[in-house]
Amino acid sequence: FQFVILFTIISQFGLIQYGGEFTKTAPLSSEQWVRTIGLASVTLPLGVIMRWFPVKENMNDFALVSCGNVITSKETNSSSSSSSTSSPTPVVRRETRSTRKSKKTE
Repeated sequence: FQFVILFTIISQFGLIQYGGEFTKTAPLSSEQWVRTIGLASVTLPLGVIMRWFPVKENMNDFALVSCGNVITSKETNSSSSSSSTSSPTPVVRRETRSTRKSKKTE
């Protein structure tokens, strides 16, 4: 794990400082590196702190996705029986580009 972190740090430094036109980056000054590292070092402790606060999740807010199909528990087939003993059958919708765009705009 430490090797992966070390490799990532060296790679990022090299790509930023020496990538130039290939990566479309400009070298950072020492002050910019200090600011960047300072901001990045806040993310790990912040992540730990965020885990201390419990979040109640409602499973009806999530969609089950399988092979591009979206299965929602909120929708049911109209052909399913209205008997109180049977559970509703989920509807499978095919997600398309237009439905993805409309979700982003909502």
